Parts: sequence; structure tokens; C-alpha cells
Amino acid sequence: INKDQKIPADARAKALKAQAVAKTAPWPAELKPKADALAAIFGEMAAALEGDIPDLAKAGAAAKKAHDAEHEFADAAWAWIFEQAGIEGPGHGH
Repeated sequence: INKDQKIPADARAKALKAQAVAKTAPWPAELKPKADALAAIFGEMAAALEGDIPDLAKAGAAAKKAHDAEHEFADAAWAWIFEQAGIEGPGHGH
């Protein structure tokens, strides 16, 4: 959205699918609050993409927030996985 300055036709559906996964996956207790927060952010993104002609600036801001939150959650999830495996993880990655 921000790179191309265009909202893909399936952007809202993808945000809703991501929200559903974040809300329903069986996250461990340590990750559940972060998953719930991520789900809420994907919900905000879906809301920003509602309607026939969503506001590009609002959609772009919501997409950036979702992108950043997803990376933060993924970092936490991988840290948890590495900890469970007894492996020292590689640290943050994009």
C-alpha cells in the first residue's frame, strides 16, 4: 500500500485472515497477550480498508502499523520457539 500508493483488491481480506489467525491460533500463554494485540491491529487495518474507496493515507498508516507489529510479534514468537528448543536464536531479522 505504501510502496505502490495503491490498495490491492484483496488487502482487507488479508487483514481479516491475519486477524483471525492471530485470534484463534493456540498460542502459548507467554505469547497470547501479544497475539491478541496483533489481532486488534489487524482489525484496525481491516477497518481502515472498509468501503468502496478507502482513504489511502489511513490505509497506509494502518498497513505500516500492522507490518511493524507483525515483525515485533514474529521476533517474540521465534524467541519463544528457540527458548523452548534450547537454542540460542540469531536475534532480530527482517
